[in-house]
Amino acid sequence: AGLRLSAKRNIWLDFGVFGSPYTNESAISKDHLMYTRSFAPENVPYYLSGVKLSLPLNAKWSTYLFLLNGWQVIQSSEKNKALGTQVEFRPNNKMLFNWDTYIGTNKTVQAPDFRNRYYTDLYWIYKANEKFDATACAYIGLQERANSSTLKWWQINFIGRYHFTQLLSLSGRVEYYEDEGVNQIPITGVSKFRSFSSGLCLNYKANHNALLRLEGRQFISPDKLYFDPNDLPSNYSFQLVASVTAWF
Repeated sequence: AGLRLSAKRNIWLDFGVFGSPYTNESAISKDHLMYTRSFAPENVPYYLSGVKLSLPLNAKWSTYLFLLNGWQVIQSSEKNKALGTQVEFRPNNKMLFNWDTYIGTNKTVQAPDFRNRYYTDLYWIYKANEKFDATACAYIGLQERANSSTLKWWQINFIGRYHFTQLLSLSGRVEYYEDEGVNQIPITGVSKFRSFSSGLCLNYKANHNALLRLEGRQFISPDKLYFDPNDLPSNYSFQLVASVTAWF
């Protein structure tokens, strides 16, 4: 539900469940430069619930304030509320800079020792022309714990896409993700998650509502996080993914 507080300034107050503003990739694959999602969006909320206040400042700047039920928590509660902010800057029609923050208690039944969680990200989206577009994102998060050290996780990525024709394009991505204490990516037998990833994706637009994709993606880690073809622990993994995406 939404309430328009000012028609002149286009100020809105929204209640309920809405898409997460965090990172430069959404949950809709056809809108991604690559078919698979980066480490970044897989380890932040897909959605948020609560109250959202939209405050456009001018043609280039917009701000958003959030009162949230938690880190991807849909059920409302008088306790453990969280705060979030979002600032958008569009210097021209080709570029977007976005800065987000989150702060809130993250204590749950599964993690009773968790206390405040702090998170911030910065991302950039660029569409130069009909030939090239790109995006980059960096973030860091901190998780406080009772009677224990604070956990930290961070990542950085860059994705670019070049159009050979209106129908055929090639995308590439490089990224690095590190999670101390395997807080966001729980893996048995390791003390932290550290991984580099890169990939290429061939995109073919079959028609106005169908997209064919073939993507190769590799993962490299200083730790044995993955498994080889013989199911033995390995520092390396490779994926080849084909997809057909249609929308109506």
